[in-house]
Amino acid sequence: MKHKERSLVNLGASVSWRQKKNIFSQKKTMNQFEKISEEEDRIGKAIVNAAYEVHKELGPGLLEKVYEVCFCHLLRKAGFDVHRQLMV
Repeated sequence: MKHKERSLVNLGASVSWRQKKNIFSQKKTMNQFEKISEEEDRIGKAIVNAAYEVHKELGPGLLEKVYEVCFCHLLRKAGFDVHRQLMV
């Protein structure tokens, strides 16, 4: 059993064997995706870096709100306009 297939089973996902086969047979290569803009790339990197820094400094076990506040603070320091917990 492949690693990805095991993870679906371990998570108790109610996915049929045929659905799993379709999921794993739909491998995409990088050239099938649209290129992102430099601005989207910059935003994405800032988000990943802020998340990494928060996790590295605080570690696991705190309330989600603590991580959220620190994460948003780092993004604001990086010059982004950040809004938390907006109604959708």
